[in-house]
Amino acid sequence: MAISKILYIGDCGSGYAGKHLKQALSSVLNQSVFNIEVICVDDGSTDQSAKIIKEFMKQDPRVTLLTQKHMSAGKARNYGIDNAKGEFIHFLDADDYVLDYGYESVLEKARINHLDCVRFIGMSYDEYSIKYYNDLLPGISEIDFERKLCFKTDPQILPLNVAAWTGIYRRSFLNDYKIRFNDLYCVNDRSFFHESLIKCQSMMITKDRVVVHRINTGNSLTSTRAMHFDCQYKSIKRIERILLHDSLKPYLFEVLLSFEFSDLLYWFKLFYQSNNNRECVDRITNEILSEFVSKYSFLNKYLTLYEEIKTEPNNSDSVKKANVILVCFEKCRNPDYSVIIPVNDRDKLTEISFYLTSLQNQKMEFIYLYDHLSDSSLAAIKQFSILDKRFILHKYSGTDISKKLENQMALSPFILLFDKKTLSFCSFRLNYKKMSISSFFRINKMKKAYGFKQ
Repeated sequence: MAISKILYIGDCGSGYAGKHLKQALSSVLNQSVFNIEVICVDDGSTDQSAKIIKEFMKQDPRVTLLTQKHMSAGKARNYGIDNAKGEFIHFLDADDYVLDYGYESVLEKARINHLDCVRFIGMSYDEYSIKYYNDLLPGISEIDFERKLCFKTDPQILPLNVAAWTGIYRRSFLNDYKIRFNDLYCVNDRSFFHESLIKCQSMMITKDRVVVHRINTGNSLTSTRAMHFDCQYKSIKRIERILLHDSLKPYLFEVLLSFEFSDLLYWFKLFYQSNNNRECVDRITNEILSEFVSKYSFLNKYLTLYEEIKTEPNNSDSVKKANVILVCFEKCRNPDYSVIIPVNDRDKLTEISFYLTSLQNQKMEFIYLYDHLSDSSLAAIKQFSILDKRFILHKYSGTDISKKLENQMALSPFILLFDKKTLSFCSFRLNYKKMSISSFFRINKMKKAYGFKQ
């Protein structure tokens, strides 16, 4: 068994299960990796979730259903871990879904590099604004992507998304170290994140996009955080115990605990600005800061920030900003530029795709040319093509790519050749078959935009 997918089923509300649960289940079962088990843990739902799951069970033996009285997402996930049989475990909520080919790429990386954990870029879909957002992890250096890491020797990697769905974990790793979620009503994944981070000796951070996480649904655990802000305090206390028990070096302890207080102040400011249970949130935040600042002087800066937020709550400097993703659901019929990327091996494919999809020009097409590929290279490209129809795959025979450029493959008048070693455009050429009189007037503009001197 390659992957055990643990799907948390909470009480979603009327009509919600049918809208998203079916998509979540289908997205997993339709993966290119077939050897998967889907463990659905029903945490006392009162909607049609269990009925929907049972219908899937009739059609696919890979789906199983576990039930428990309503306790918490943490306990439900632990129940799933205890019953999992897969080599790796991934966690998913019922309102999220997995992109096609998402597992194939990260699973191969985990196996080839003998990793206990692979963490990938977080991706969110805002149901209110109808936009996609990307967690670009700006605090992580480019040299720390796609290589084997260990937090105790590479503490600079900490600016990670702590959500359980942003990584796959080797099951034996979780069991050997008895790593489990806490049982809090919310904030139940932060202690899991810290414990797995400090115990893991071999991990990788990749730019693969695997999961689409829905936000502003009105039914998520995050939306109830303000009403249960005491869980923030309980979570920090548990994390403190985990860090002290591991006897971390002082600077690592400071980095990890500071990470938690940055998160605390983020949520405090968010709720304080929106007047969401403000009095209770303010009181609990004040109590947490008073207790911990008296023990750890390095946290004094968070007490100062707390006071600044109360004085000027509308100052947005400390609020996290999301990166909006350009989503192209339709192929451009008349692109301005065709980008040609020869694919000979897996090297830098994820980085290339991530870079190209960040380009804001919708009138482009990205043509990947490949011959014979035996690894997950195609999956690395296809996972991006799900949300960006600018990606095109063409199979060719032989090594003469130039002949391919002369036929009807490229639709635009300008062809850009991409250098995967430098992640930049190395040259351009004119596609005379697609040229028009007006195209010649855009040549200098194109050269300037992409930095070509000739």
